[in-house]
Amino acid sequence: MYYWIIDKDLCNEDLEGTNCSSHDHLTDKLKAERKPHNFSLYDDDDNCMAMGRLWLSEKSEGSEQLFAPLDDFGTPSLGCTYIKVDGKIV
Repeated sequence: MYYWIIDKDLCNEDLEGTNCSSHDHLTDKLKAERKPHNFSLYDDDDNCMAMGRLWLSEKSEGSEQLFAPLDDFGTPSLGCTYIKVDGKIV
């Protein structure tokens, strides 16, 4: 289980607050129990396009769900090609 939110969109401020769809009760529980990871989304010219926070369930730590903000939003909406989580390229 995961939840992410865009805190800063460097291309279009209207997209700030965009998040993954989730069940509210699961999201609230996850956010209460887990510390968020900071992430940033980059295009192929190494421009940071957006930044946000990602919450992962304990089972999801270190998994492909680290790519969720990129796969769900960064690539289709902003043309991003990679993600950094807590300052490290995933």
